[in-house]
Amino acid sequence: MRIAHLTDLHITKLPPSLTGLFDRRLSGSINLRFLGRGERYRHAAERGHFAVQQIMAEAPDAVVFGGDATSLSEPEEFSIAVEVLSPLLSMGVPCIALAGNHDRYTLRAEREQRFEKAFSDWRLIQNNWEKIEIAGQAIDFIDTAQANRMIWDSRGKSLKIPSRPPALVFAHYAVIDHRAAPDRKWHALRDESALRTTLRDGPGTTWCCGHLHRSFAARAGALIQYCAGSVGGPKGHWQMLEMTNGELRRRAWNKEGPGRISKLHQ
Repeated sequence: MRIAHLTDLHITKLPPSLTGLFDRRLSGSINLRFLGRGERYRHAAERGHFAVQQIMAEAPDAVVFGGDATSLSEPEEFSIAVEVLSPLLSMGVPCIALAGNHDRYTLRAEREQRFEKAFSDWRLIQNNWEKIEIAGQAIDFIDTAQANRMIWDSRGKSLKIPSRPPALVFAHYAVIDHRAAPDRKWHALRDESALRTTLRDGPGTTWCCGHLHRSFAARAGALIQYCAGSVGGPKGHWQMLEMTNGELRRRAWNKEGPGRISKLHQ
């Protein structure tokens, strides 16, 4: 089983009207225009195109797009993101899409289901845990993103873990950071502490995510986390998850090609 996982493309177009001054797009626009984020993602489409070509050349058994196609949930951003990623659909393998917090950046974007409409040709994961079989392996997916009203609030949903924690999960939000420490309060999942404790003390879960823009592997107890990084960022990160003879390993990729393999055994 080989699953290509790319996330955090962040196609960026500043709000086209003054209405962006009266919702969460205000803080996002300040970050993009004045705090350097706009420059970092100026070439996101080109980096995404390049990663798509890398993935197609590797011929995986499935593709997971982990969310944050956009920066501000603007319709033009979604249009460009879908154009960048659409060649992956031609491979004839399952292509699964999870929304990120920037894809539901405003209450209006969430209400209008902009992400769902843009990615209607993909297999969408919404609301509840969903199990999908890929190359004979059962994989769990969970939608973790929601719109927030306050401009400083980037938190995700509060998750209810199944009675037996899943073995392999794809989600947008992370549970731990690269140091195996909690994410920042206003950037993490709601009730993240309880979730982290459940997975850390559980039978063994590998959590594949984006959101943190850093490509890394980390472990906290029985919780292993593989973060894909940001495919639209300066290094063009994504990851390949491979299972051979029951052993799961991760290979980090960037615009230079494949990197080292991580195997954090349960």
